[in-house]
Amino acid sequence: MVTVSAKDLKSDIFVRDLRFLRDRDYGANRRFLEALRTAKNGVTTLYNLLEVCGILSFNLNSQQLKELLLFSSTVCSRGSS
Repeated sequence: MVTVSAKDLKSDIFVRDLRFLRDRDYGANRRFLEALRTAKNGVTTLYNLLEVCGILSFNLNSQQLKELLLFSSTVCSRGSS
């Protein structure tokens, strides 16, 4: 079982998953995120979400950023109920 607190999840985990599909550690990163999803115990912070949006803002247009933020907030609100 994977147990991770909010302070343990850094923004680079999410950036690698969303942007760097050819990264040598992408597979391990994806498995880690999938294990968190399956265990339903992964938590991150609003700071991480905003940092990821800021990093990706160099490569995404404004509509894509809005969609990412809206998708993330929807996932977060579902996870808290």
